[in-house]
Amino acid sequence: MVSKSNRTPKQDNPPKAHRRVRVVCISDTHELHRDLALPDGDLLIHAGDFTFWNHVSKIRDFNDWLGELPHRHKVVIPGNHDRAFNQDPRFRAMITNAALLINESVRLCGLNIWGSPVTCDDDAFGYTKRDERARLYASIPADTHILITHGPPYGILDREPGSRKREGCTELRLAVMRLQPRLHVFGHVHAGYGTCHTERTLFVNAALLGWTGDIENRPIVMDITLQ
Repeated sequence: MVSKSNRTPKQDNPPKAHRRVRVVCISDTHELHRDLALPDGDLLIHAGDFTFWNHVSKIRDFNDWLGELPHRHKVVIPGNHDRAFNQDPRFRAMITNAALLINESVRLCGLNIWGSPVTCDDDAFGYTKRDERARLYASIPADTHILITHGPPYGILDREPGSRKREGCTELRLAVMRLQPRLHVFGHVHAGYGTCHTERTLFVNAALLGWTGDIENRPIVMDITLQ
């Protein structure tokens, strides 16, 4: 005779819901940041050139503006127009409402982020030689999820429509293909605005300034699912 058990059948644990991080990407605002209508999100990324001529009042206003935004976390790198941040490190202390990255990392929203202002066509932040840039990019941590550089990698969103001239960095391209971050955000080449992707990496040229000298492009927004 088989007796019935009074025990409750074992239930499988329900699958965990993956958390999504909403990332808002901008670049090359050139002192017109207050003209932006920014979508909300968890993480705001500015990929450089937030000034034109490094006026202290403009830098202070940019930092104040960052503090007024609702985004939980903000990350900023300088661009070649923000060269004062290299010439006088005291400028770096003026950015208090975001994580300012100059060839360094930060972890936010469960994501490892590395940022650099270096470009291959301007000496604002040094690394003018190819071997110097190769050594710099070799130092990027292998577990980087989001890569932020001011300039684009060679061959990716780095030219004007109809032009054959590529303005991106070959050494950066090699590093990105090796690292395969989930997201690579950059700007600098304004006409390259847009996105493209490989199987592993979403590339975002977030340059907002257009040919007219005004903000012509929109912030680019995406969700990253945490594993």
